[in-house]
Amino acid sequence: MRLLLPVLILVGLMIGSLMLNRPEPRAELTTGYISVETLDPQIARASEDIRIAYALFEGLYSFDNEFNTVPGVASSYDLSDDHRTWTFHLRASARWSDGEPVTASDFTRSWMIGLLPDTSPPYIEFLQYIRGGADFTKWATERLKQVNAIVDLAERRAAAQQRVDDMPAQFHNIVGVRTPDDHTIVVELERPVPYFLEIAASWPLFPLPMHVIDKLMQVDPGTGMLRRDPQWIKPDNDPPTMISNGPFELAAWKFKRAIRMQANPHYWNADAVGPESVELRNYSDMYAMYNAYHSGGIDIALGVTPVPFAPEIVEAQRAGKRDDVHQFNAYGTYYYACNTRPTLSDGRPNPLANVHARRALAMAIDRQLIVDSVTRLHQQATTGFTPTGAIRGYDTPTGLEYNLEAARAEMRAAGYGPGKPFGPLLMIYNTGGGHDLVAQAMARMWEQAFAEFGLEPQTEAQEWKVFIKRRSAGNFMVARGGWFGDYTDPTTFLDLFKTGNGNNDSGFSDPKYDAMLAEAAETLDPVQRFDLLEKAEAYIVRDRLPIVPLYYYSIIDLYDAEHVSNVSTHPRNLQMFARMKVHPK
Repeated sequence: MRLLLPVLILVGLMIGSLMLNRPEPRAELTTGYISVETLDPQIARASEDIRIAYALFEGLYSFDNEFNTVPGVASSYDLSDDHRTWTFHLRASARWSDGEPVTASDFTRSWMIGLLPDTSPPYIEFLQYIRGGADFTKWATERLKQVNAIVDLAERRAAAQQRVDDMPAQFHNIVGVRTPDDHTIVVELERPVPYFLEIAASWPLFPLPMHVIDKLMQVDPGTGMLRRDPQWIKPDNDPPTMISNGPFELAAWKFKRAIRMQANPHYWNADAVGPESVELRNYSDMYAMYNAYHSGGIDIALGVTPVPFAPEIVEAQRAGKRDDVHQFNAYGTYYYACNTRPTLSDGRPNPLANVHARRALAMAIDRQLIVDSVTRLHQQATTGFTPTGAIRGYDTPTGLEYNLEAARAEMRAAGYGPGKPFGPLLMIYNTGGGHDLVAQAMARMWEQAFAEFGLEPQTEAQEWKVFIKRRSAGNFMVARGGWFGDYTDPTTFLDLFKTGNGNNDSGFSDPKYDAMLAEAAETLDPVQRFDLLEKAEAYIVRDRLPIVPLYYYSIIDLYDAEHVSNVSTHPRNLQMFARMKVHPK
């Protein structure tokens, strides 16, 4: 018997292990992901993180599949006549996944944390639309500098704690946010923001479960910063800390294997949630995800555009051989930036400082040929910048179309010809993504169009970090660019060309353009405002040309529409799992 006992114990352990590792039943909806950095909505920046944030959390407002704003935790709002004060009315039925009520202070205290520099929130500017938001960030930053200037360790720790203790009062005094009761939030803005309802629906303004987070906050003794335990987002903590208020709650997160969510029974709109469970399975790359989809491992593969055989997928769909391929415009534009500074980084005069030279380059590109024969993804070619059709009520202006005769006339107007050759045109782009093919095609077009003007395109591929550093420093003549909007308003694109904008890599500065944007910012009537912004964009893409737009980015999703429905094809590509419907095969 003594000899048999160890065997029985071993067998028991093996059975227990098998029971613990027994796979769960397949989720009602399965999809894939490549990388998830965090489930904390305040510090989410990658698209896959943000998509999960919208499944687990909900803001004051939310979005439908056409990206219209719809009520979320707030059932309604009131807007003042000057469009600066928004009053949100929260539902009494809104609950966290542990059954606790979602209150106004959950939002405002979360926003206070989100305005701190301590965790480097990537979208802190969303909160700085609120009056005093930037000033509070400045106060917190200055106090942190003062803390870290203290040499004595004990004194520094005491000062760091005092900074934290002072935060609520400073937030109340500086920031334009009030909570008259548990179900009302009054928000005052720095200026009228026509798209603020969309900001209020965005993940940086999601509430955190403060009844849990409060217990997990502490001052970092080394930096003096206020931190929350990064492990709070794990589902297996005891007691539970990953509490959410959205349509789903986190059921499991197996590192580099899968993330599983189940419908949140305490969600105020639980009856409208589509799938009872969603599982996101981890794959090493998009090719592996594509293979998993084709083998039946997942129901839907989102954003497979990067796979090297994407053109063949699109061709099969266009030929009617595949009905599970869904391609649509993204909320982003692929372009080449022109350096508009008077001199180049080496001190030489910059030929592209002359607007006629930039206009010439823009009119010598056959964009349709690029999307049909180079990328072969048949994206929508464009001479405008703001994605057409993505912003309701906004008519994206067209720019300068392909016209070789007009292009050569512009080059002559710039002063170039046989007696004064243009010389080298350095084009830089980052490696990967097929950017080399586009750059080489453009170089051939420009070389052929401007042979008589002595223009000599030179293409240079660079690793991403080197490329970004050079482009940001203005160390280029023409550089690949791509821009995706953060909110559904033309200014998320047009602000790129404002004097001093941090992403204005072309160095473009035009007082007339800045004045056009300033006038639009002060215009409350939405139709008049869009008319002003359309004129501003036309001025960029027809007259000034700090960039040469090429095409809108394209998204390719794979799914059987008879099995999975209500998948969004809006350019914002948010993909709300709660709105999807799964039908038996």
